[in-house]
Formats: sequence, structure tokens, C-alpha cells
Amino acid sequence: MGAMKSNMSLRRAGLVPCLLLLLTAFCAPVAEAQTRLIVRDSLGLGSLNLTCLLTGCKVIGGLGDPNGQLFLITFPSILNPITALLKINLQLGIVSAEIDQVVNTPGGLCGASPLVPHR
Repeated sequence: MGAMKSNMSLRRAGLVPCLLLLLTAFCAPVAEAQTRLIVRDSLGLGSLNLTCLLTGCKVIGGLGDPNGQLFLITFPSILNPITALLKINLQLGIVSAEIDQVVNTPGGLCGASPLVPHR
């Protein structure tokens, strides 16, 4: 009887860390890089919200377009960026979409300013 109790307590002692590890894995925030796309939707924000509901993307916000057609959206990292582009381009109202990326442009080269005669 005493051996059975100690065996049961060993099982419980091993079960507690396993449960804690399992709960930590499910409750921890997911740190994943998402695919960011810049999208022009001729039908506006309402249409893009519906499109994202159907395709699994998330609208982050507008990008200051006066016509209210340019938006930043994200797709989960599970989806390949090219697949995300193809998927969003097939939707109604989408005029264009491109991957949001950092680009480096060379600095402008300008020569000496022309001499202006003094009067």
C-alpha cells in the first residue's frame, strides 16, 4: 500500500512540470515575423476589411492617401510572401499590392550652384 502511494506521488510530481510546460507553450505570445503588404483598394477600407476576413490578412491602417485607397496589411508568416501577393491580387477591388520593404536610395549628386551676379 505504501509503495502504491509513493508511485502515485511520483506520477503527480512528474505531471505538474509537464502541465506547466504545456500551458506556457499555449499561452505565450507568438513572436513571428509577418508579411507586410501595401495595398491599393479602389473600394476603400470597408471592402478591404471584408477581403481580409476572407483571406486571413489583417488591416493595420491607412497610409495617408487622400482618396482613402492605400493601406498596410499583414499576413501570418506561415504564408509565403509571393503566395500572399497572389492571394490578395485576386480579390475584388484590389488595384495593386506590393511587399512593404526598406529600400536604400543613393544620395542626390549636385554640383556647385551657379554664381549669381550681385546688383
